Amino acid sequence: MPGRHRPPRPGARRGRRTSRAHRGGVPAGGGRPAGPPVAGVTGPRAPWRVHAVLPRSVANGPGTRYVIWSQGCALGCPGCFNPETHPADGVGGASVRTAGEVAADVLADAAHLEGVTLTGGEPLEQPAAIAAFCAEVKARSGLGVIVLTGFARREIETDPARAAAVADADLVIAGRCGCASARSATRPASSGCPRRRGSR
Repeated sequence: MPGRHRPPRPGARRGRRTSRAHRGGVPAGGGRPAGPPVAGVTGPRAPWRVHAVLPRSVANGPGTRYVIWSQGCALGCPGCFNPETHPADGVGGASVRTAGEVAADVLADAAHLEGVTLTGGEPLEQPAAIAAFCAEVKARSGLGVIVLTGFARREIETDPARAAAVADADLVIAGRCGCASARSATRPASSGCPRRRGSR
């Protein structure tokens, strides 16, 4: 699943959707500026700090996939490909949307997709949004959902919120990035995040 894409410019508009999969840059999701999520909100109204989306990708899982990079990660894995997704405050153009809004975007394009890949940042640091998104997508489509997380399987299974977040996922690829002892043969180093121009 490795793939690298150029990220959007801050404030860039979402590109036109075409019948072929995009292989280039992607703008950050629309919405209000990122910040801490509203505590206690669940379901489709759960807030989700989104770093960027790529409406069509062939490099982040099997088939044509909608890819969503979450904003915020406190794990600090060495060698992470996506350090710009680490600050929870979304420096550089991230936004806060609801899980329902993001699901609606994906479902509007479902006829052209095989699935969705959630990566980051760390998706499971926003478990209410991930749980609501996965439940909505699975209930209303046949799309497969992959969640890439730095949390180990044990850390997911022993935390009720994280376990609920991945309950509707078809595949969870778990384990710290860059940690040889945690990575299995099926764990990629990273899915590669779209990079903003001028970043390294």
